[in-house]
Amino acid sequence: MVDKRTFAILALVAIVAIIGVWLVWGHQSVSGEKPVIRAGTLLGGISTLDVMESEKLGEEYGFALKVYRFHKTPEILAALERGDIDVAVIPAEMAAKLLEKGVRLKIIAADMYQNQAVLSMDPTIKSIGDLVGRRVGAVVASGTYRMFKAYVKLAYGVEVSESGGSQKSIHVVNLEPGAMVSALERGDVDAIV
Repeated sequence: MVDKRTFAILALVAIVAIIGVWLVWGHQSVSGEKPVIRAGTLLGGISTLDVMESEKLGEEYGFALKVYRFHKTPEILAALERGDIDVAVIPAEMAAKLLEKGVRLKIIAADMYQNQAVLSMDPTIKSIGDLVGRRVGAVVASGTYRMFKAYVKLAYGVEVSESGGSQKSIHVVNLEPGAMVSALERGDVDAIV
């Protein structure tokens, strides 16, 4: 049986291979220069593109990878629509939104191995139940937050509230992606998603 880390690496290699083959054979440069893929991802957190960049996987497949980092998913979508980037790591629901608007795009791969995590620096927080009545930082407009909210309700019967709610719910504080870790370190929130 393949563990999550191995699956993630295999999925990443498959994505790079597909992009590499497309670029090398589909758009081979006559000048001998490596084609450049302009890719967009969110600033903060760990993206598939961060791994590709650090491991220099583009070079292995004959292209140069230029990563652009954005503060919000809508900024990535706008850059993709304008043609400022060629590839985007975005939630599947955002890709569907672009297709509905008539934007020509291809979904190269779906990255659904659930790499989200709930992090806390408080040693008393050991489970989802320990977050009840506490403040959790999240990007409320993100798919990660929506999945967290749905899973917590379904699996634990706990409400997640953006408006404060009661002492029986988890209180969410809307944060920018780049502000998550510092908000946790300062104690502005008890955990982040």
